[in-house]
Parts: sequence; C-alpha cells; structure tokens
Amino acid sequence: MEALDLGMVTRVMIARYACAVGDFNPIHLDDDFARRAGLPSVIAHGPLIGALLLHAAFRAAGAPQSGKLDLRLREPVFPGDHLTAAVAGDGAIQIKDTAGRVKATAHLTRDLC
Repeated sequence: MEALDLGMVTRVMIARYACAVGDFNPIHLDDDFARRAGLPSVIAHGPLIGALLLHAAFRAAGAPQSGKLDLRLREPVFPGDHLTAAVAGDGAIQIKDTAGRVKATAHLTRDLC
C-alpha cells in the first residue's frame, strides 16, 4: 500500500465530529481549556482519526466484506496537522504528520466468518 493522504485536520472537522457523535468534551472544542490541560490547542477525537483512515483505505482498496480496525493513538492530533497513512514493517498502518511523527498505529483485518 502506498501512502494514503488522510488530509488536514481542521477545527471545523473536529466541531462537526463532536456534533455528530455528541462528544462535547472541552478538550476538543475550547482552546483555553486545552491550554490549561497542557496542550497547545484543542485535539481531534481519536475515533475521528480512525474514520479518516478507514475512509482513505476504502477509497484506495475498496471496503472489505467485514473486518476490524484496531487503532492505537500515540500522540494528539491538532488542527492543522496534515496526516498520511502507510504500512510499516510490522504490517501495521502508521498515521504520521508532515514532520514524520507517528500519531497513531492501526491494524485493519478481515474477518473470515
């Protein structure tokens, strides 16, 4: 699998995701709250990153009949991060920002049943 462009994470995307799933935790929406928590700004919801990965993978390879996504978040994803996904040596999909920092790892598996 060549690198998949997951696109740039934006504040609008984060806010829309919060509305869609009903997760209004201020760490995702309020910069002052995020700064008091020691972050430079709000962070994206973890499942949003998983959704971006699945969308890009389905675009590239088509949807499997059934399967499972095992997503492990490694670092916060901030508004303005442009993400790509590529297969690592161990078969995991690594999600990286433009600086090469691994933000998450994922395993996509197909169920045999």
